[in-house]
Amino acid sequence: MWTDDQVKSLNEYQVCGYYHQFTCGHGHDLVANNDGWYCPECPDYKQDWCHAWMANWEWKKLYELD
Repeated sequence: MWTDDQVKSLNEYQVCGYYHQFTCGHGHDLVANNDGWYCPECPDYKQDWCHAWMANWEWKKLYELD
């Protein structure tokens, strides 16, 4: 589903502090892996989508975080 570089971008997005994180239905932050998002607190939760700009580092350019 996602490349290693996309997973890295998504996980950095989750902790950057400039955007609201993707969360599960219980409000826990999601973690990206090559197969999609998962919730460390909810073992059955999985999400398989994200916005393209989250996975390709464009989110960093919006706040000049490089």
